[in-house]
Amino acid sequence: MIKEGTLTKERILGHIAILSANVLFGINLPSMKLVLDPTAGVAWQVAAAARFLGPTILFWLVGLFLPGEPIAKGDHLKLFLAGLFAVGINQSFTAIGVSYTTPFNTSLVTTVGPILTLILSAIFLKEPITTKKSIGVAVGLAGVVWLLMMAITPEATAEELQHQNHFLGLLLNLGSSLTYSTYLTLFKPLVDKYTPVTLMKWLFLSSTIVFLPIYWSDIAATDFTRYDSRFYGSLFYIVVLGSFLPFLLIPVAQKKLRPTVISMYAYTQPFVTAVISIFLGLDRWNWWRVPAIFLIFLGVFIVTQSKSRADIERGEEPHPDQPPK
Repeated sequence: MIKEGTLTKERILGHIAILSANVLFGINLPSMKLVLDPTAGVAWQVAAAARFLGPTILFWLVGLFLPGEPIAKGDHLKLFLAGLFAVGINQSFTAIGVSYTTPFNTSLVTTVGPILTLILSAIFLKEPITTKKSIGVAVGLAGVVWLLMMAITPEATAEELQHQNHFLGLLLNLGSSLTYSTYLTLFKPLVDKYTPVTLMKWLFLSSTIVFLPIYWSDIAATDFTRYDSRFYGSLFYIVVLGSFLPFLLIPVAQKKLRPTVISMYAYTQPFVTAVISIFLGLDRWNWWRVPAIFLIFLGVFIVTQSKSRADIERGEEPHPDQPPK
C-alpha cells in the first residue's frame, strides 16, 4: 500500500507538468516584451490576438487525432465564460501590462494569484477565512502596495519613461491575475470534468470569437514584412511554447496535485523571468524590489499552508502531495 503523501508516478508527472508550465511562462514574458518593443511599433492587440488564435488552431488540430468528447448540456455557456476569464480578458490585460512595465514586475504580480483565489473563494465558495489566511493576505498585498508605490524605476532614462507607465502596467497585471483566479475559483468543475485538450479547445475558441474581431483593425494595420527573425522567433515562442504548451500542461497537473502544490510553483516564474530579462537587457536589478519579493512570497506561502474548508471538516492537515479532492 502506498502511504499518503508518497510520490507516485502520477504525482511525479504532475510535478514535472506544472514546473515545465511555469518555466515556459517565465520565459514567455520577456518574449512578449521583445514583440512589443516600442521601437517596433507593434500594438499590444497583435500579441494578445496571437495568443488567442494560434493556440486555438493548435488545440483543434490536436483534437482531430484524439477521441471525441461530448460537451454536456449547459456546459457550452460555462466554457464560453471560462474562456473569457482564463484566456481572453486575462491575456489582454497581460499584453497591455507588459507593454507598460518590465517582464519581472509582471511575473512578480502574477504570484499573488493564490491570495486572490483565496479572497474569491471566501466570497463565492464560502471558504473560511482563518487567522493564518488573513495574515497571509495582508502580508502579500503589502508587497503589491510596495511595488505600486515604487512603480517608477528610479534610474529609468527619459527615453525609457516615454514608453513606461509602471503603475498602470502593474494594475493591469493585477487585473490579469484576478481574472485567472476567477476562472480557477468558479470553473474548476470543468477542469475535473473534461480532458485538457477538450477544455482548452473551447476556452481559446471562445476568446478568439469575441476578441479577434475587436483587435482585427490593429492586426491588419501591422506591416509584418518589416520585422526580423528575432521578432518572429519571439512571436513563435509566445504562441506555441508560451501559450499552447503550458495551457496543455496545467490541467494535467490539476488532475494529479493539490491546488496548494500547484500554486507554489508560481514562485519559479519571477526568477526565470528575471534571469532572461536581465540577460537580454530588458530589465535591470533594483534593490527596492527586495521588500516586495519577500512580502509577496511570504504572504503566498502563509496562504497556501492554511487549511481549506474540506480540511477543517476532516479535522486534519492535508499532505502536500495529496491529489486534489
